[in-house]
Amino acid sequence: MTNRIQMQRLIIIALLACAMVAPAYAKKHGGGGGGDRNPIPASEGRLPRASLQPHLAPPSVVPPNPAPRFPVEPTVFLPPEIKIAQPNLPSLGDPLADRITSSNGPGSRGGIGTGEDHGVGPGSGPGVGPGGGGGFGGERFRVGANGIGEPVCIYCPQPPYTEEARKTRSQGTVLLSITILPDGSPTEVRVVRGLGMGLDESAIRQVRQWRFKPVIGPGNRAVTVDLEVEINFRLL
Repeated sequence: MTNRIQMQRLIIIALLACAMVAPAYAKKHGGGGGGDRNPIPASEGRLPRASLQPHLAPPSVVPPNPAPRFPVEPTVFLPPEIKIAQPNLPSLGDPLADRITSSNGPGSRGGIGTGEDHGVGPGSGPGVGPGGGGGFGGERFRVGANGIGEPVCIYCPQPPYTEEARKTRSQGTVLLSITILPDGSPTEVRVVRGLGMGLDESAIRQVRQWRFKPVIGPGNRAVTVDLEVEINFRLL
């Protein structure tokens, strides 16, 4: 009977671990989009130059009319190490589009695509692809590259010990992988190296409540970054 109860407890712990380790949501971070409310789909074309400086001019398939007296080169907010396949076309456009339409697309606020905010694609940032905040859809900015500093935690209480871990005197370090959003909140908390005995779940629950200073990147923009954090459990 005792062995059966222990087995049931282990199954419950395993199920809880699976539920807690799963990301809260699989949202794309990084990207951009735009358009000029043209119902014709955005045109296929090459991207303008990638830049980590603030936009001086949004990309556009259609040349401005009248032409500006002092033309400015359009750019997209994209780290230079991110490589995107470009079609062999002379005109600007969305490299992920499937036809040449000479249209900026049905998005808004300039740029090209179905999104908004001066980028290219279906997102809401000045970068490229789904998501928002610059960069390429699904890509994060890397700590230590392109002027991205280490995230600073401003509210990070220690996760509590579990009763089960106390009884077995379990100690050690739980290594978590997290994504810090531009507002400083963590998401997609996952266990890289765990301890069991309920300590992994305790670490995940607590870290989801942590808050960081927004990580500022090029152009004085808050960006999304990935980070690994160690949670130490030590019995006094």
